[in-house]
Amino acid sequence: MLLIGSCRLIPLAYYFHGLGQTVYRLDISKEWPDMTDILKQVDLIVCEPSLRVDFFFESNPMPDTKVYVVPNLELRMYVHDLLHVFHVKFEYISLYQAFQESRRKLSQELQDGYEALDAYIDEHLQTTKLFSSYNHPMPVLTILLFQRLAERMHLEIPEAWLEQCRTMQFLQGHDTPLFEVDRDLYQLAFIQETEPRERLAIP
Repeated sequence: MLLIGSCRLIPLAYYFHGLGQTVYRLDISKEWPDMTDILKQVDLIVCEPSLRVDFFFESNPMPDTKVYVVPNLELRMYVHDLLHVFHVKFEYISLYQAFQESRRKLSQELQDGYEALDAYIDEHLQTTKLFSSYNHPMPVLTILLFQRLAERMHLEIPEAWLEQCRTMQFLQGHDTPLFEVDRDLYQLAFIQETEPRERLAIP
């Protein structure tokens, strides 16, 4: 599995890893490295719709790879997706379709959606309000949803998972092999590109 996108997806990476998936993370905030060899080993991609992800798929066609898109611009769908993930029931949708649908929903409907999501969370997940404003969801959203949903599913969450999500502390060292995943179930080796391009390192 290849995880492309922001820190909000990291709790999903931990969950997939707990299910036995090998997880690789690519930060595409800068130019990405040659992904040809990496993509040969990936059967599932989880990402958020964005122009950079769009360009990534144009540059790296993967007709046999399933893509799971977490729409970051429509949080009602985001909750729906997370519920499916916790039931291990995946819905694969087109990257381009999700991207275009997300763009079209940047309207009053989106503001209504955030208000509806707050109400949904208060009613079903018993959390405090998660948004400072309708168009700026706080980063804590994913972590809190992860905690509450896991509680409902009676899953045990090691505190180390949540602490890493909060502090964004990744494994150190540029000599970490590209595909290495620590043998400890609760650790992940993430990929982040730095300068120069030939050197993949964790800052």
